[in-house]
Amino acid sequence: MHAIDESYVDAAAPNSDAAKNGRGLVLKNKFLNFSISDDETILFAECQGSGKDAYRCSCDFARPEQPTHRCSCPSRQFPCKHCLGLMYAYVQGKKFATAAVPEELQAKREKLQTRVEKKQADADKPKQVNKGALAKKIQAQLDGIEVLRRLNHDLVRLGIGNMNAKLSREMEEQAKQLANAYLPGAQAALHNYTKLFAGNDGKFAEQSAKQRERNYSEALDQLSRLHSLVKQGKAYLQKRLDDPELAPATDSAIAAWLGHAWQLREVKDAGLVENDVELVQLAFNSHDDVARQEFIDTGVWMTLGNGRIRLTQNFRPYKAAKFIKSDDSFFQVAQVKELCVYPGGVNPRIRWEECWAGRWRPRISRRFADMAEPISRRSRRRSRGI
Repeated sequence: MHAIDESYVDAAAPNSDAAKNGRGLVLKNKFLNFSISDDETILFAECQGSGKDAYRCSCDFARPEQPTHRCSCPSRQFPCKHCLGLMYAYVQGKKFATAAVPEELQAKREKLQTRVEKKQADADKPKQVNKGALAKKIQAQLDGIEVLRRLNHDLVRLGIGNMNAKLSREMEEQAKQLANAYLPGAQAALHNYTKLFAGNDGKFAEQSAKQRERNYSEALDQLSRLHSLVKQGKAYLQKRLDDPELAPATDSAIAAWLGHAWQLREVKDAGLVENDVELVQLAFNSHDDVARQEFIDTGVWMTLGNGRIRLTQNFRPYKAAKFIKSDDSFFQVAQVKELCVYPGGVNPRIRWEECWAGRWRPRISRRFADMAEPISRRSRRRSRGI
C-alpha cells in the first residue's frame, strides 16, 4: 500500500473543516466496513450519511503521485470528508479486510487509465497553431497596450499628488477595456496603482492626505512598472504578430504579464525542466489580491544542492475559491521527479504534476529549519519587478 500518514491526509484535505469532519466520521463509527484490494492499491468502504443509502467511497493509489478519490455523495469537494475519513481510518490502524474490487469501481479505474493514455498520446502530437486566430488575438492585445499607454500617460500628467478616489474610479472603468483585450495582467497592474488611493476596505473612499503621502513611494514604483509593461509589451507583441511561429518568450515573465497562461507542456517543450529535484519550503503565505480578484497561496522553496529560491503559486478566484483546494505549509523535503520552471527573472514560479505530498523524506535537522525564515525574507525583497 502507498505509504501515507496523518500529515499526508491533512495535506490532501481541501480545507480544515473537511479534515475535521473526516476524523469525526471515524470517531463516530460511521463506516460500515473497511476493505483493501489484493494488490493493496485501493481502499474502499461504505459510510453512513444523512440519506437512506450509505455512500460508497474509495481512495485509489494505482497512480501514487496522483491518487483518485471517488464517492457517491453529492459533495463537490475532492477528496470529500468520506474519502478523508477512509484514509484517516487506514493510518489510524483500523482493520481493513482484503476483498475483490467491486465491478463498478473496477470499470471506473479502467476508464481512467484509458483517459490517461489518451492524454499522453495527445501530448505527443505536434501542436497546431491557428495563425489567423493568433494574429487576431495579438492585434487586440496591441490595441489594449495602446489604451494602457494612454492611461499611463494621463496618470503621469495628472501627478500622484492629485489622485483621489473619484479619479481612481474613472481609471478603473477605462481599464475594463484591458480585460476585453486579453490583458488581465495589465489590468491588474493598473489596479495595483489605483487601489493605493482607495479606502482601507478596497472601496473607492476618499483618503486623508497623510494616507496618500504614505503611498507615494509605492505609487512611483507602480507607474514605473506600467511604463515598462507598455514598452516591453508592445515590442514583444509586434514580434509575435510579424512571426506567428515565434514561441512565447522564455527569458522573462512578459508573456504571463500580458495574459499568456503557460501550460506545463509548453514549459517542457521549452526545455525549462529539472529532473530529480529535492525541495524545502522556507515560507508560506496566503493573501487576498484585490487587483486580481483572487486569493493567492504562495510557497517559497529552496532547491537542495544549488540553493536556488523559487515560488509556487496557487490562484483561487473569488467565484470559485470554495471549490479549489488551498495550498498549505509543507515541513518535509519534497522529492520531485520532474520540476517545471516558469519563465521569469528572480525567484521564478515552479510547478510539478505529481501530488507533492506523495514523495518526501524528513528534513535533515532543526537547525536548517531555523535558517528558513531569514532566507525567505531576503527572497521576498528580491522578488519584486516585472
